[in-house]
Amino acid sequence: MRLRDALIPAALAAVGIVELVSLHMGRLPVGIAATAICCALLVFRRRWPLIAPVASVWVILALPVVAGTEMSDAATPILYIALATFTFARHLPWPTGAVGLGLVFTALVMIERLTTEGATLSDALFLVAILVPPYAFGLLTRRLADGHAEQTRLLRLQEESRRRAAVADERARIARELHDLLAHSISVMVVQAEVAADLMPAKPDRAAAALRDVTASGRAALDETGRLLRLIRNQDDTGTDGLAGLTALVDGFRRDGLRVDLTLQGSPDDLPGPVSVAGRRIVGELLTNALRHADDRAVRLCLDLTGPDLTIEAANRAGKDAGSGGFGLVEMRERAAVLGGTVRHGVDDGGTFRVVAVLPRDPAAPS
Repeated sequence: MRLRDALIPAALAAVGIVELVSLHMGRLPVGIAATAICCALLVFRRRWPLIAPVASVWVILALPVVAGTEMSDAATPILYIALATFTFARHLPWPTGAVGLGLVFTALVMIERLTTEGATLSDALFLVAILVPPYAFGLLTRRLADGHAEQTRLLRLQEESRRRAAVADERARIARELHDLLAHSISVMVVQAEVAADLMPAKPDRAAAALRDVTASGRAALDETGRLLRLIRNQDDTGTDGLAGLTALVDGFRRDGLRVDLTLQGSPDDLPGPVSVAGRRIVGELLTNALRHADDRAVRLCLDLTGPDLTIEAANRAGKDAGSGGFGLVEMRERAAVLGGTVRHGVDDGGTFRVVAVLPRDPAAPS
């Protein structure tokens, strides 16, 4: 039982008791007790949407028979009946709700015949007027609620589809990067190996140096390949978590030797899926760039999730090729632009390379 389930019955009980007191009825304690029982049953109208409202109505309608016909002068029971009838339509499928409506109508007819002499057609129309409007309003409310639930489900499916598309796009980008890396590294190694073979007879020292270059190129290619494969694996395992997997992402770069000073303001749990995934990809690019180019292999990373936008800022000592417009920066700008965001970068007077990415929380209304 939720607190709000008790608010309306409690308010109706207060109104009903005040009305009974104002009518100066002789058997007032019986009327107050019946009112309290009736409203207490209505508190459980969501848990037992057929039994509780029917029992409530029967209790309050039996009051004139038990306490005397003067109790029929009270008007508040009409509100109890309206709430019960609304419950039948709002929380029950129509066949079951119609049964509840029929039971209440039967109770009304029986009490009308017991307390009124010579019931007329106008009395029957009055009973219908009491029951039909709240029942119709309950049906309308149920339909609107079902429509809202369906709309919410479709929006979630759409967001999931966009998230999956973003992940697939990132995987394709990594695959292209891996292809280019391997092609370049293998080409360099082949050339260096051929040079070493040519120099071996006459200049063994230079041949040995060329072979060392081959070894260095191979190790660099292996390291970079391992990083890219880890990114692909992270997409399979935790990449779809977006920034919820930020700690694991940062820890992976720390194991690779990058010192990361991380500042996180706010919780990533409230971010929409596409924004969270894009934010994670941008953070991955920023850390990759710092690992490749930062002179001291250290980076300060700050994420601010407290405002209307997701703001990501990274700062590291600028290398010789900082801000050269590599593919990583292009990918970040394109990914931010899809969501209506921006990416700014540059080297300040102190030799620090900074990148600031801003992604609106609501991609439909970019800031």
